[in-house]
Amino acid sequence: MAKIAVQQKVYDIMEPFVDFGHGKCHIKSFETRGLLRENAGGILYAGQSVKEKELLYAFQDGELKSCILMFNMQELDIASDVARFYAERYRLSGKIGDMYIFEAADQSFSVAVSTNQEMGLHAMYLRNETSSLLH
Repeated sequence: MAKIAVQQKVYDIMEPFVDFGHGKCHIKSFETRGLLRENAGGILYAGQSVKEKELLYAFQDGELKSCILMFNMQELDIASDVARFYAERYRLSGKIGDMYIFEAADQSFSVAVSTNQEMGLHAMYLRNETSSLLH
C-alpha cells in the first residue's frame, strides 16, 4: 500500500492541549495563551492568532472533560480555513445534524466542528468513550 504525504496549508490555528483526565494545573503548565478567566468548571484563554477567538477547557470533578476552540467570525474565509485545517489533520468520520465529526488517528478523541448562536464557529474536542463517537 502506498503512503500519501499531505502538505498542510493552514498553520495559524493552534489546537488545545488535549490531555483528558488531567487537572487544571497540568493543563495550565502546557498552555501558552493568555488567561482570561478561571473558575471551578473551566479555564478560558484568549485566542493566539487572528483566526482564534477563545479557548475553553471544561472540567468535571477536577478532570479535563472537553475543550472548545472558538473561531473569529470576522476573519475572511474562516469557515473554509477551519474546514481545511481539520481535514488536513483528522479523518472525517461523519455528520450529525450540522456538526462535522473528525476523529484522531488513534481514535482516542473526536473533534466536532459546528456553529451556534452562542459560540459561533467552534471545534469541540471530546474524549471517545467508545471506539467512535458515531457508534
